[in-house]
Amino acid sequence: MKGKTLVGILLGFVLIFNSGCKEEEIGEWIIGTWSLDKYTQETFEAGQLTGSSESLDQGQVIFNEGGTGDDLGGNFIGSTFEWSHTNTTLKLTMGANATVYDIDIYSTTDFVFSRTEATATGENVETWYMSK
Repeated sequence: MKGKTLVGILLGFVLIFNSGCKEEEIGEWIIGTWSLDKYTQETFEAGQLTGSSESLDQGQVIFNEGGTGDDLGGNFIGSTFEWSHTNTTLKLTMGANATVYDIDIYSTTDFVFSRTEATATGENVETWYMSK
């Protein structure tokens, strides 16, 4: 019984430690200038894709230390914004407007985030694809 308790305590410690490190890593790798390679919008009705659009090479976005940023391509609601994050989400705030995105992919060279909005007949999905 003692061995199982010790293993449980160690496993809990590892999970807590890893989740704390992951959030810290996000704050470190996001800092810098990102190229906005692609932006997509997709519309789904009853689970079927009914419409889509795609924009390529939309300029650059800079995530500064301290939670501020600059949109050099004019893709957000203004050229400057504030950002914050959790382990799985990115919140972008432009003036009084705040939008929360799911972080789909992240590394030191690739960053993809998206959000899904429910509609009366399905959903709309917007996805941002960035690279360093």
